[in-house]
Amino acid sequence: MNNGRTERPTRWAFILFLATINLLAFMDRQVFALMIPAIQADIALSDFHLGLIGGLAFALVFSLFSFPLAWLADRFCRKGVIVGGLLFWSLMMAISGLARGFATLFAARMGVGAGEAALTPAAHSLIRSVTKPNDLSRAMALFGAGSALGLGLAYLLGGQIYTLFAGIGDPDVLGLAPWQWVFISFAFPGLVLGVWLSRLKSPAKSTDESTPSNQLPARHPIGNGPLILLFAGIGCFSTAIHAFNTWLPAHFVRAFNWSIGDVGTTFSIIVAIGGLAGMFGSGWIGDRHLAKKGAPAILLIFMAIAALVAIPVLGLAALWPKAWMTVLVLFPAVTLTAAPAVLGPTFVQVIAPSDQRARYSALYLISYTLIGSAFGPALVGLVSDSGIGLANAISLVASTGLIFATGLFWCASRKPISS
Repeated sequence: MNNGRTERPTRWAFILFLATINLLAFMDRQVFALMIPAIQADIALSDFHLGLIGGLAFALVFSLFSFPLAWLADRFCRKGVIVGGLLFWSLMMAISGLARGFATLFAARMGVGAGEAALTPAAHSLIRSVTKPNDLSRAMALFGAGSALGLGLAYLLGGQIYTLFAGIGDPDVLGLAPWQWVFISFAFPGLVLGVWLSRLKSPAKSTDESTPSNQLPARHPIGNGPLILLFAGIGCFSTAIHAFNTWLPAHFVRAFNWSIGDVGTTFSIIVAIGGLAGMFGSGWIGDRHLAKKGAPAILLIFMAIAALVAIPVLGLAALWPKAWMTVLVLFPAVTLTAAPAVLGPTFVQVIAPSDQRARYSALYLISYTLIGSAFGPALVGLVSDSGIGLANAISLVASTGLIFATGLFWCASRKPISS
């Protein structure tokens, strides 16, 4: 008798299920960027206001809730924390579709951020507990693949749903604009998966889930060793990525007169393929070199290389005079920027004390989200409103963030883990 619960899945099937939830999280997070032109046309917000909604509204609450929810995950039930967060952010996504002004949309996006804060720290800790060390980078890559596919589906489904409702005779359906129906439509899958996960058993723990030679002692000060440099570096890296991802769709609409549907279809293909290539490629590289060298600092070196190569790619992407030129460089841009999304969390989980993994992951995510998501979109909006134009603003913020990230990743790789 299973008391109404489903059978216990295999480790990889369970990680795949977590990746699917991660997919939904990034769909709900990224679809706002695609809807910026429609929202701006409907309720007349400035670039700076939209940057605040797309960045600060999500990032501030995400960061505030990440560590307390990670503490709950470490102390109590990691799966229960994920279920609660998933149901809450899906509900807030639906409420986003009812917003009609800056304040209400800002508040709804804050709710989405609060719910999504529950997912990644608890999921990283769960993955580490059921995965052998030599498989960890690939397990993180599988979980991270959800983000790549989620970004792609946000563009594809968001564009198609918007086009569907925009094509209906009346400009509004039941008093709601097409962009509002997109947000409401995106809410339903999360409610279904939340109920399903609540009935799913977690797989058995790995019999070899620790790496004592690389692991920090339980009360090790987090300011020592490479972690503080890694956190600063990932914040700068995230600033570049969020600036680029949030505003590039609007750049295509403004500069090249693309429709939201065309942007969504094109970006979905590039982001999905490039993101998966970057995720699984870096996961394979990470596991291979960890197995050969045993020193997790190699992961930081690969992060520095990826950020360095990405500087000219992202820095020039929005400056090309033709749409096809920008599209051409999007694939390497997405592939390169996907690598740290796998290698950074892997490094943190390898060295984190076993009873604090969710909290270490939360600190990493706070650095990524509070710095990058809060400042990246808003900085682009602020610089764009100053008069230099959206394309130049994207280029300036993205390239500057990557330059700082490269230096900080490299410095972190030179620091001993327990200094």
